[in-house]
Amino acid sequence: MSTTLNMTIQMTRDDTRTTTGRLVSLTVGDYRQAKTIPIGLSEVTIAIDSAIVNAGHMYCKNHTDPAVDPTNYVDIGYSTGVYPNRLYAGESCAIPLLPAAANIYVIASDAATKFQYEITERA
Repeated sequence: MSTTLNMTIQMTRDDTRTTTGRLVSLTVGDYRQAKTIPIGLSEVTIAIDSAIVNAGHMYCKNHTDPAVDPTNYVDIGYSTGVYPNRLYAGESCAIPLLPAAANIYVIASDAATKFQYEITERA
């Protein structure tokens, strides 16, 4: 069984406060994995559930209030110690994953950061 998911992604630039976005249509599989976890100064490995055969997108959110800690961030990567994605306090995003990805690695700039993620399967 396949489901069509229509997602509108709108991003706002911090420097100009202008927004960009477009409608993205993608077909997702039946399996999803989601959780809210505490992360800190040590790398945390998120193992992608084996029921997700082909990883799709990972929606993630840094729940740190930017008014409380504007310098907080979460680094997100596909191998230990390599983090090409950074999510600042209060931000959320959708990251396309490699279909064969088995793990995601995250680390925060603070000792107590609440991080939320949802990984979807490609159909």
